[in-house]
Amino acid sequence: MKLRCINTGSKGNCYILTDESGESLILDCGVRSKDIKQALNFDFSKVSGVLVTHEHRDHSLSAAELESYGLDVWMPERRNRKTFGSYAVSAFELPHGETPCCGFYIRHINGFKMLYLTDFQCCPYRFVKQEVNAILIECNWSKQYVDLTAANAKHKIGDHASSDVCKDFIRVNATDKLRTVIICHYSNAVDIFAEVEEIKNIVPQANVEYAEKGKEITLNEDQD
Repeated sequence: MKLRCINTGSKGNCYILTDESGESLILDCGVRSKDIKQALNFDFSKVSGVLVTHEHRDHSLSAAELESYGLDVWMPERRNRKTFGSYAVSAFELPHGETPCCGFYIRHINGFKMLYLTDFQCCPYRFVKQEVNAILIECNWSKQYVDLTAANAKHKIGDHASSDVCKDFIRVNATDKLRTVIICHYSNAVDIFAEVEEIKNIVPQANVEYAEKGKEITLNEDQD
């Protein structure tokens, strides 16, 4: 499995998850459809679906246009499970201020399992029993770089995961099956390089990366 980052952060979020056959899922589409087309070589034939975590433009900008191309665009509401080709997806609610937001638990037919969480204050669920192989997770800000007493603190960090929330989630949900952790939707209010090193200490069995525009990451698999 591979994950390609089209963009990450407040200016737009979009990732493409692809299996060995080339079948893909688009995770959020908060960038121009032109950028997604180019990443897929203008071929949507192997895209099984588009998962949108919530309605904010940096996650949903191209949703309507992708749907007009015939793609199955899913913004979970009452229905929390859906199958897209070889991918079975379960959605779970995440607190993001007044805006409904979901995380995704993704299972591939080959046994690969992954979590995607972004734009959340905390996660009330545990996924130890699922023994996921990969986690794509927001790490937006750190107390070290944000004055939480400042009048604009709420504006600066919004309802996003702090580095502590991110690391606590990984610590609680990691098993020996976890092989890849990717940090996404970070800002200049966090030292991403320091966070990656700290997470490596939490999950020494995993490859820990940070998303950035154009980067492709191999998601190591361990389904034994």
